[in-house]
Amino acid sequence: MNPEPATAPMRIIFVDDEPRLLQGLERMLHPLRGIWEMRFAASADAAIAALEEHPADIVVSDMRMPGQTGGQLLTTVMRRWPSTVRIILSGHADRELIERTIGPTHQFLQKPCDAEALKATVHRVYRLRTALAHDGLRSLVAGMGSLPSLPSLYLELVERVQHPDVTLEQIGAVVSRDLGMSTRVLQLVNSAFYASRRRVVSTVEAVGILGLGTLRSLALTVHAFESLVLPPRSPLDAETLWLGGMRCAVLARRIARDAGLSPLQIEEAALAGSLHDIGRLVLAVRCPTGFAELVRRMRHPGDHLAERAVLGCTHGEVGAALLGLWGIADPVVEAVAWHHEPSRAGTTRGPTVCVHAASALLAEAAGVAASEPLDQELLAATGLAGLVAGWQDAAQRLVDGQP
Repeated sequence: MNPEPATAPMRIIFVDDEPRLLQGLERMLHPLRGIWEMRFAASADAAIAALEEHPADIVVSDMRMPGQTGGQLLTTVMRRWPSTVRIILSGHADRELIERTIGPTHQFLQKPCDAEALKATVHRVYRLRTALAHDGLRSLVAGMGSLPSLPSLYLELVERVQHPDVTLEQIGAVVSRDLGMSTRVLQLVNSAFYASRRRVVSTVEAVGILGLGTLRSLALTVHAFESLVLPPRSPLDAETLWLGGMRCAVLARRIARDAGLSPLQIEEAALAGSLHDIGRLVLAVRCPTGFAELVRRMRHPGDHLAERAVLGCTHGEVGAALLGLWGIADPVVEAVAWHHEPSRAGTTRGPTVCVHAASALLAEAAGVAASEPLDQELLAATGLAGLVAGWQDAAQRLVDGQP
């Protein structure tokens, strides 16, 4: 599968501290020199110097390197060059290291990686960005004015967890400094979602219960909800939207586990679930007149067909555009963009099908008509149809407020 040609060669920097591996990559990718402009760096410092001299579209880095790790390098890239795609290439199935790099990394590739796998990954990155660059979405986003920037709290959490000796107390102290975040953390850990036997009042204890993946999700959702304040008499209720995102995150995580997804994909599914409807909030705040007209024409909440007819794009695509600006991992962006149209992501088990199933089943459990019913054909093609009954029960318990 070859990447579709862009107007200019794709600029890629490969980073690895082992010279023989860099030389091997250069030889393997030599046939692509006509469509990729490639540079090779032997350290994180060399990669940063190369970026300062000439920015890149993509950075592909080894995970384990002396000095700065791949995760630390990509965190720097995320801060300084947020539009650059960030890919980890690792020969180590190290769950702890992978968890630390979830924040700054768009894609993971396992060593040894052949040219075809690398080309397919770059193609996927290109295809997603092309799909979210259509005229309807571009014109709508351009007319919105400023959108919230990536929250500093999220960046600080990502940077903290890069260090192997970080403690729960240190993470808890970061969370405690943000009143909105600490309030939501305690609210969530004491909710029916976690079925705590006693009330948790310590932020540090709550951090230990929720885990780093959920904390990162909360940092993004809290920031979005605080930055996007609904106008008076808006037809959208922010608290209902928040609760719906939390329910979807819990169910998407359950579905991802049942589907046998990797720990990384499970976290991506949960993050996408928590933010799957954030585009509705963006529309209600930034386009209040258009959103009010849209609500009048909707057959049910989140009617993406009416959205496309009125606005030229859907709330999923608007939410994905925001997450894309924030540099969130592509599988999360894809799942948010197409949670009503999961077949656009292909017939593969991944976060998109998990978030689609969670969203559709929760709507069914709440007695709300979904704009796109559960895609039974896709579930059958991915071998997941036999698990739906259990997910329906879980969705009903969530809607009823049961653990």
